[in-house]
Amino acid sequence: MLKPITQTEAEVLEQVVKYLLFDSRVACVARINSGLIKSKMFARSVRHVKQGFDMHDTESMKMPDIEGQLIDGRRLLFEVKAGDFKLPKSDNYLLDAIAMKEKRKQKQIELGKKQPESEKERVFWQKVAIDTCTQYGGVAGFVTSIADVGRLLDGAF
Repeated sequence: MLKPITQTEAEVLEQVVKYLLFDSRVACVARINSGLIKSKMFARSVRHVKQGFDMHDTESMKMPDIEGQLIDGRRLLFEVKAGDFKLPKSDNYLLDAIAMKEKRKQKQIELGKKQPESEKERVFWQKVAIDTCTQYGGVAGFVTSIADVGRLLDGAF
């Protein structure tokens, strides 16, 4: 059986940024590049470099992929995901994200080395950032296509 073709996150991200640049309701938009890359400094030296920034502290409130401002002054945040993305269920994303963070920190202490966060923990912190933005009047959400962006913007005006 053939699987439906889904776009990669990078493909969706490129389309969403282009869409927002030409939408008259959007005053400005920026792609927030974040993550960890390996940078070769010298012949035998590899250095890990953190790109972008996280909101509040380096352990929580991950910055969404796209940040901007609408023409009426409201904040705009979009976290772009591949077409097959499904938000994990939770009764309280903030409490669950904090619990995952604490569990990871405890494991770090037990093992004596830094533990990477899971994709689920990262998504939960992104959801907290999105909810915070919308709570204060901004337009934010997880998007998997320009159609999702259009729906969110149409709902805001």
